[in-house]
Amino acid sequence: MTENHQERSGPHEYEFEMTHLLFEEHPRRRNGYVLSALYYYTPDDINKKNISKIVNKYYLKKIERKKSNGYNDSDEEVILLKSKLAMLSLPDFLTTPKYIRVGKLDIQKIGQTSITIHDIDAWIMRAGSGLQMIYSLLKIFLPDFNTIFLTPETSKADTY
Repeated sequence: MTENHQERSGPHEYEFEMTHLLFEEHPRRRNGYVLSALYYYTPDDINKKNISKIVNKYYLKKIERKKSNGYNDSDEEVILLKSKLAMLSLPDFLTTPKYIRVGKLDIQKIGQTSITIHDIDAWIMRAGSGLQMIYSLLKIFLPDFNTIFLTPETSKADTY
């Protein structure tokens, strides 16, 4: 839900602290996994307006990207994104506790002892949270994995 591959140059308008982790299989990559940093929202959360703004901005950008890639309003993926965007305007959207993904690591298992990090996405997380996700990844996989690769496309970890 964030802006990938942009260097952190100081505090940002929205900075969330990771409260939980979610580890799941990558939907499109063989031997791929996603480690998501989650923020647990409660209805009395002080970040209510910020969360609405971020989620709204996220879906608008995804729709814009789809359209710039040749999709139109009648394509199934654009319709799905618009329906998710419409949920934001419902009066009960932020009245129940929710987990909101605020960052992720896109990884792939290579052989028996190596993984590759294809993407580090910690744009709306507090500075240092990207490294915290990498440390969490190491904690999950050590001692099974002894080599971690960053691909050329991966943003430098020290910017997070």
